[in-house]
Amino acid sequence: MRRVISSVLIGAAASSGGGTIKLNWSDCGDSSTHGHITSLSPTSVALGTKTSLSGKGKVDEAISAATYKVVAKEGFIPIFSHTGDACKPETIKLPAGAGEIDMKGFKCPLSPGNAELDLDLTLSSKIPAKLARITIELTAKTSSGDKALCVQIKTAPENLIADGENLIADPSSGEGVQRSSWPRPHPSSSAPNKTVTTYHLFQRKYTGLANKDAGDFTGDASFIFLTFNPFEAGNPESSMQHNIIEMSTVNVEDWSREYLKCNAPGAVYNGQGQGMDCPSSNTDYCCTGNRSALTAETLPAYEEHGGGYWFSFPKASEGKKWTEKLQRRINGSCVGNAWRKEAGGCSQCGADLDQCVASCIQSALVKTSDHWPHKADYTKLRSVWDKAFSDKTMCPEQPLPGDAPAIIV
Repeated sequence: MRRVISSVLIGAAASSGGGTIKLNWSDCGDSSTHGHITSLSPTSVALGTKTSLSGKGKVDEAISAATYKVVAKEGFIPIFSHTGDACKPETIKLPAGAGEIDMKGFKCPLSPGNAELDLDLTLSSKIPAKLARITIELTAKTSSGDKALCVQIKTAPENLIADGENLIADPSSGEGVQRSSWPRPHPSSSAPNKTVTTYHLFQRKYTGLANKDAGDFTGDASFIFLTFNPFEAGNPESSMQHNIIEMSTVNVEDWSREYLKCNAPGAVYNGQGQGMDCPSSNTDYCCTGNRSALTAETLPAYEEHGGGYWFSFPKASEGKKWTEKLQRRINGSCVGNAWRKEAGGCSQCGADLDQCVASCIQSALVKTSDHWPHKADYTKLRSVWDKAFSDKTMCPEQPLPGDAPAIIV
């Protein structure tokens, strides 16, 4: 599925005036978890500033060493994850240039009794709207594999408004500004054409769109930089460097708004999203979101994202309600490295396509208008993208898995 969400950082800096992100925390540990959080303060953070957060709690046994994992989700969809040594300080860069977390680390070894975890959270003054309302899960395990901690934090915008695809501080929250004076964006309600060009990033052992979702170029541009990550077995679609991209032409009888979230085999969700897990033993993707049974009469569906579209294609109606013609199959790394070259090489980053490279590319190739509404200019991105898919010398065709036909109808 479109497992990683919005967006190229496109938008203006937040106005002064108190734009904040509220934090609603809860302890998600169970009876076998050795540590439990009893307080987190403060419960809101301001855009464009560093906020020191302190979590206090208790542990019921000595912990000599531990590792932690941070997973951020939009709904049930993981958009970022990171693991590290819970006993050491570390700086974690958030996706799409949204900010960073300075983990102070536990003071190991921990003795039974009171414990404290401190961190500094710095948010950019411009936050993609999709990243302002997320769920963050912080879990830790002891060196013996026991559960050490589980904390869930849900974020929500406060005194922020939509400005293009970003959220900024609401000018009407300041003195002397009338809310009615601030223009509001009007979302498009038009359906896609009945013939569309789609792109889908996934593991090279798969092909085709049946029981999968895809995007047009603009829809993909609204999330693609969050795939600049190492491959993870529990989030198998989210690596631009290791996966392939298929370009297809799809003809549909009509469109539905009952968009399906289709997850790759092996996808694993923690906490409340476990109902969307897709067993690694599955042959097909796992889809959810339909309100009625998927049959040969089920239409493909769409959602609007980032000024473009995401699509879902039920396997049950392939050949009747929609058909696909595979046009190109290339390495995701070919596109990513072509963008990197066009951006000047990003010499400040390492060799891998990671969030450092993603930020470098966006800064160099995505331009934004300096007035409201702040719209992104994807011209440079699109030029390199189109060349990568049209020039078979630049990005060679990749073999299909097994004996799958090149044309899917």
